[in-house]
Amino acid sequence: MLNRLKQAVTDECLFNTLFSTNDKHHDDDGNAIS
Repeated sequence: MLNRLKQAVTDECLFNTLFSTNDKHHDDDGNAIS
């Protein structure tokens, strides 16, 4: 279950990086901004 949750988070981050040109949740390197 935990692995599936981590995979979902990873997929969401990849989706945001690929499809959002102005993502306020990530910096220019794709790192999450808390």
